[in-house]
Amino acid sequence: MNPALEKYICALMLVLSITLGQALAIEPFYVLKDFGNVKLRIETVPYDEGINKIILWGQLAENLCKALDYSEPVFLDFVHYTPDFAISYEKVDNEYLWGTNTSNFFLVDNKVVSKEVGNFLEGNAIIIKQITYSRFQPQTTLKLLEYAILNLHHIKSTQSKIEYPKKYQTAKFNSIDTLTIKKILNSPNSIMVKNMLNLKVYRPEQEFSYGISYYWQNHRYFVFQKSLYNKQETVIIDLERINDIRKIGKLSAVIFDTDSSFYYVEQSGVVSFQNDGSGGRQNNPHLSKKHVIENVRGYRISKVESIGNEKLVICHTYDSMIRIEGQHEDRISIYLTKEDRLIQDLNQLLKEQ
Repeated sequence: MNPALEKYICALMLVLSITLGQALAIEPFYVLKDFGNVKLRIETVPYDEGINKIILWGQLAENLCKALDYSEPVFLDFVHYTPDFAISYEKVDNEYLWGTNTSNFFLVDNKVVSKEVGNFLEGNAIIIKQITYSRFQPQTTLKLLEYAILNLHHIKSTQSKIEYPKKYQTAKFNSIDTLTIKKILNSPNSIMVKNMLNLKVYRPEQEFSYGISYYWQNHRYFVFQKSLYNKQETVIIDLERINDIRKIGKLSAVIFDTDSSFYYVEQSGVVSFQNDGSGGRQNNPHLSKKHVIENVRGYRISKVESIGNEKLVICHTYDSMIRIEGQHEDRISIYLTKEDRLIQDLNQLLKEQ
């Protein structure tokens, strides 16, 4: 067998290893985050970058509360299901957090915990519930929260009831009427909301000191290089959307702008000093051309790993519990970083040998 192909086959062993992300994709679960008086819960199935993006909206909500001088509890509830929105003022406790979905578990600060999550939130709070099939939008969160804070007395006195499908029902609560919510969402952004959307919010990462990451600002995602030398940030590319980011060590990453297209970025390891030896800056990073992986509709990104010799394996897994043998094989692509070249389908390549 061709030695190069033998190295590619090693990728097949790598993709069989189990990661936290794959384990958490088996059943729905909750993610809880705390931003001062703003508490956030995400109910989701795949453990993916969408969670980090929702956490960004929690940061913006906290800033909005500070700008409006509101320090009472706020609970942001995000659910992937039939689109709907609600604003209410009700008691939140562990019974509310868990609802009727007893099979789920919590992920708090990337650690799995039991139902007993302590005093995450015990008491009355503004509840902003957002349910959607697609991406959550920051202006939706901010517009609903701004209205709730400025019209809290009206919300407290509202008696209309809203119920959700039993499987996804976490509580029955008083909510303002649907027409009012539609009017809020269809109205232009206020000056306050515009100011919040113009803030820079960073991808949540523990102990991030240098390397590749991104921040969000005014509906754009800015991928940047943070220098190890002086912590200076250099924007590499800005995108309308980031579907996923997979880091390869500290100095490189694969940035997916959709589930089937990506850029490879690599931080420069060279620092340029001035003639007198004082000061310095990290040289410009490498950015690949945009690559499109074919025939992965209905699949999700499950693995991106280095297999050495400047090669990455990118694995797409069929995004369903129903898999038909011979029809739903994992799609494995190989990306050659130095050549900036994509081998579309490893399985097909092996069949052709």
